This record gives sequence, C-alpha cells and structure tokens, in this order.
Amino acid sequence: MHKLYHYQKKVVPLHLLISLVCLLCVARDTYARVVKIEITDRKIVSDVPDHRQAGPYEMLKGVIFLEVDPENPENKQIVDLQLAPRNDRNMVEFSTEFELHK
Repeated sequence: MHKLYHYQKKVVPLHLLISLVCLLCVARDTYARVVKIEITDRKIVSDVPDHRQAGPYEMLKGVIFLEVDPENPENKQIVDLQLAPRNDRNMVEFSTEFELHK
C-alpha cells in the first residue's frame, strides 16, 4: 500500500507526486532514482470561488534527493561522475530544490 500525503481533507497519493517529480527532474539521456522527497513549504495561493470544484491553487516547495549509478552506461556523459563519493549502495547521491504549482 502506498503512503498518502494528507493536507486539508485532500489526499494526494505519494507515488503520483514522485512520478511527476521524476518526469520533471531526470535528464533525457541519464538515469537517476528518486530516493526521498521532502516538502518544506506548502501554501494556498488562491482559493477563489471559480477554483472550488478543482480545489485551491497551491504551491509546494521542497527538496528531491536522488542517486545515480556511476557504472550505468547511460550516465557516462555526466562529467567526473567516477570521481564523486559513493554511498553504501555504491551510488552517487545528489539533491535539487523544486517548486510545484498545482
């Protein structure tokens, strides 16, 4: 069963959020795996009556933690990837901030 992200009576399946982030963050010719997503800020930007059926317009901010396999041929184009420190799974970790408007 997937974990759910609860907020103001709305339930957003976490696997959908992760899938969207993967589509937006992974470069075309490389492969990275999302390890963790931290949501650091969530604001309702607009709750005007026209949007009530779809819900409020929200802005999410956070950090996405990813890892890449330096041995994967698809990642060979990443400069100096072989020189980066590796975790206990022999992967290179990195993170990026994101802002999602929904």
